Amino acid sequence: MFNLLKYEFKSNLKLITGMLTALLVWNIFLLTKINIWQKGATVAGSLALDLPQFIVIFIQGIKLLKRDLYGNTGYLVFSLPKRGSEIIGSKLIFALLEFILFGIVTLSLLLLQVLVLPDANINIINFMFSHIQDAVYFVIWSIVLFTFILILCYFSLAISSVAFISRKHGTAASYGIFIVLIWIIQWLLTQVVKVLPYSIPIKVNEFHNMNVSFYSFNMNLNIGFMILFIIIYGALFMGTSYLIDNKIDL
Repeated sequence: MFNLLKYEFKSNLKLITGMLTALLVWNIFLLTKINIWQKGATVAGSLALDLPQFIVIFIQGIKLLKRDLYGNTGYLVFSLPKRGSEIIGSKLIFALLEFILFGIVTLSLLLLQVLVLPDANINIINFMFSHIQDAVYFVIWSIVLFTFILILCYFSLAISSVAFISRKHGTAASYGIFIVLIWIIQWLLTQVVKVLPYSIPIKVNEFHNMNVSFYSFNMNLNIGFMILFIIIYGALFMGTSYLIDNKIDL
């Protein structure tokens, strides 16, 4: 799997370098505008680049498999003595590492933007130390959701590539398959919550001062939901691996 990860890294190095460079240049520019622009404008400017950036990362994660299923790299990758689980696993791990890398860089730059604002240091430091547990919950859920949607996309692409040889028809079909699967999964999760209404309560703490306010709220994590979610996650991964091993036509 290490060789597969190295292959993905080399294939996407230019894009990663370009995105990181653009992110750093933009934030350095914003730092020069502190105390010049309206208060909070530089932070907003930093956030304005974050969402498009993570959308690009997600799309790139999808293209890792789409490129091999419908592009010229497929014969090379799928003819290797590697199991489907290794191929899918390497793509998920690479996409996740990229997601984490940009997450760390983005949060670091955003924190730098906030800390250099006048009179903001004490407030932000207090907020960080009082919400470490909440941040851990957010990071874990973000990673789980990112990889789940990605493996669902991979499964949809694998099914469409088996059913349709044409790239045009296969890509269009994968969108439809994805939407149908989302609806089915949402329905199943809703039903299991009704049948098994047992939950684990999670409380997000309250923070308030003269500049920033975040209010506490309770979140219930349904046990049945969690179990079925894990089963579906595993089934999607194994199903995609099986299709690559046995049904992909080189």
